[in-house]
Amino acid sequence: RIGGRRRSLSSGDTIADTMQSTSSNADIARTLLGITAATVLSVFLVDDITMRFETVQEWRYAWPLIGTLYVASGLSFLLSDSGEYGKNKEHGRSNIIADAAHEISSFVPLASNRIVYGLAALAGVGVLVGGFIDAFFPVWYTSPDLLGTRAGIEADSAAILFILTVAGIVRNISDYCWDSGDVGEVEDVGSMHAVGSNLTSRKAQLPSWALAVVLCTQLWEIASPTFYSWGELLGIVS
Repeated sequence: RIGGRRRSLSSGDTIADTMQSTSSNADIARTLLGITAATVLSVFLVDDITMRFETVQEWRYAWPLIGTLYVASGLSFLLSDSGEYGKNKEHGRSNIIADAAHEISSFVPLASNRIVYGLAALAGVGVLVGGFIDAFFPVWYTSPDLLGTRAGIEADSAAILFILTVAGIVRNISDYCWDSGDVGEVEDVGSMHAVGSNLTSRKAQLPSWALAVVLCTQLWEIASPTFYSWGELLGIVS
């Protein structure tokens, strides 16, 4: 109550809030659809290239190196979350090594959780170990598996990383969205600023989009035997 009278939201405020919420949901749906579509197209493109050119197939032996990124990110997060970075942040100090560790840990799209980053670091090691076995061990050697799929430690570890990465993207989906802006409602000089801000926002999200698509595509290519085995167990594929 203000001045003895009850104050309520006007119908205009309610409509504005509803429209803003609807616009936000539309941006999220559009972003998820865009990242998914780009990833699917990238997977088909990579598959087509590797099947057409035999020389490109040698490139596949370098794919497991993506595990290095997750190992570095996971260890960096554990360092920045519990080490000097947290203490320095509380006291307003800076440390080059701790700050660099924090920047590395934020490079991959994972949920900010110690367990998640620890699991990602272990799975990254699994991808590297599996890739080493695949590249240097005899063809007849059977790689150990983690998930009982007989796909090997490399594919199983990549499947774990793929799931963690997708979950991280969905959890932080607002970081990949750009504001549609209210350009149409601005009719003065501020409209130019609104257009510029909108374009700047979109350009700023392009690296995040590209990284998300590259990571998902690469992990899917490595983890596809594991997902195919799961499909067989569930009767989805034969």
